[in-house]
Formats: sequence, structure tokens, C-alpha cells
Amino acid sequence: YGRLDVPWGELMRLRRGDLDLPLGGGPDCLRALDIQATEDHRLMGVNGDCFFQMVEWDTEGKVHSESIHQFGAASTDPDSPHYADQAPLFAKQEMRPTLLSEEDIRANLAREYRPGEFTGPWYSK
Repeated sequence: YGRLDVPWGELMRLRRGDLDLPLGGGPDCLRALDIQATEDHRLMGVNGDCFFQMVEWDTEGKVHSESIHQFGAASTDPDSPHYADQAPLFAKQEMRPTLLSEEDIRANLAREYRPGEFTGPWYSK
């Protein structure tokens, strides 16, 4: 890189689909990541122990929770809208609200189904 003061995020990258984001962390630390060298002489986080969740209860017992995963909820399906949906937050070291109440879940629902109503090419009765 031609200098001694290279920002870690310039070298360490979170790459998912079309995303290429600066990333903190590395092996054997709080944001533990396995890394691999890339052809463009950077390091890329490929997996790790990077699901975080914080839960707090106030004095009246009300629960507040936030969580984050470095990739998203569909980490193996590049065609899913959730393949990298949490990556930008993770790269900025931010978290998202954990949906706990039925009202919050329904307000953010992409689809709803009931057990026994499975359909699709992967399902056969």
C-alpha cells in the first residue's frame, strides 16, 4: 500500500454480492472473522462468530433488544433480498431492532404462512 498508516477498513473488506464495505475485526477478537486474501491484495471476511444480540429489561420488565449478523438472514442464497441486508449496518458497527411483539413482526412481515401450507418445487406431500 506504500505507507504505514493504512486504515484497517481499506485492507479488510466485507464483500457480499455487489457490496464491498470496509470492515473491522479479524481472527481472535470480539468481531471474530475468518479471513482470506483476495486477488486485489485485500483481506475478506468469509465467516465467523459475528451474530450479536443485546437484550435489556427496564425496571418495569419491558424488554428491548437489538441484534446484527454480518451477512443477513439468508446467508447461503444470493438471490434472497436478505443475503446481505444486514451487512451495511454490520460494517458501520450498528445494530437493528429485534422484532419481539406480534404487532412489530406483522408490521415488518414479508409473507405469512401456516404449517401444512407449504408449497413450492422443493416440497412434496
